[in-house]
Amino acid sequence: MDKRDYIIIGLLVVIIAMLAYGVYNSYVDSQPETFDLGDFKVAGPAGSHYHKGINDTIFYLGENESMPVFEIGEMQNFSANDFKEMIDVYNKGEISKTEIIKSFNEEIGSDVSMKALDFNVGDFRGEPEVSILCQNPYDGTKTMLMHMVLHNNDKTYLVLEFMDNPVSTSMYNSLILK
Repeated sequence: MDKRDYIIIGLLVVIIAMLAYGVYNSYVDSQPETFDLGDFKVAGPAGSHYHKGINDTIFYLGENESMPVFEIGEMQNFSANDFKEMIDVYNKGEISKTEIIKSFNEEIGSDVSMKALDFNVGDFRGEPEVSILCQNPYDGTKTMLMHMVLHNNDKTYLVLEFMDNPVSTSMYNSLILK
């Protein structure tokens, strides 16, 4: 073997190493990340990150911080008793779905440029939940779900799920409140 053969073998080793490194990195980048932030745990896609504010945590994909994919926070101005009272009033028929939507649009929606489209009472893993289907305030055309969940009868969480983004729905489905 002469010098030329050694150079070719060396180049082949470098190319194979670069390919193996690329395959490994793409595998690592495709693995979901689990965020354990004390009060809750949620799984996001690789490359997602979050900003934790005073009342909530906003998740983004990559470096694009203009479009959040998921948001969660404890509702400071809406106690567990307020939540229970709202559900009781609705379940007793003292207020209709239409009246709730109208009230939301006049009070909360006007402050944040969001319009409620539908309202539903259900449960989130056995705990009381109210879901309000809204227009997405970031673009006005696509919809998002505002989930209000009463956890352990003492904390009310607000979770925003952006319906046009499957990542958001996946994160909501992975959510564990502690």
